[in-house]
Amino acid sequence: MVMLYDHKESGKKLRATWRGPFVNTGYGGDMQRSYNLRQISGKPISRHYHGDSLKPFLLREGYIVTNEEAGLPMFQNIRLGKATFKLPKEQRTVTGSLPKS
Repeated sequence: MVMLYDHKESGKKLRATWRGPFVNTGYGGDMQRSYNLRQISGKPISRHYHGDSLKPFLLREGYIVTNEEAGLPMFQNIRLGKATFKLPKEQRTVTGSLPKS
């Protein structure tokens, strides 16, 4: 499995530089420097791509968050307002601070 370099989107900020993963199905040109690809679903891609535009796909280990881990505060997106983590009462105030009125 390989990733394909996206020449159109590569220079833009916050855009993905690589697309994929795709399955390499063999050589595509006469010089054996380009490769035919197909999608994971099995649909073939009509053209072939040079080997310099491809890199091996490496699966990230520990990247997928399970349902049990989704409730942990480190996996919650605070900007979406979905954080449910609260500090214990004794840690909410700083010692020596003014009491609440």
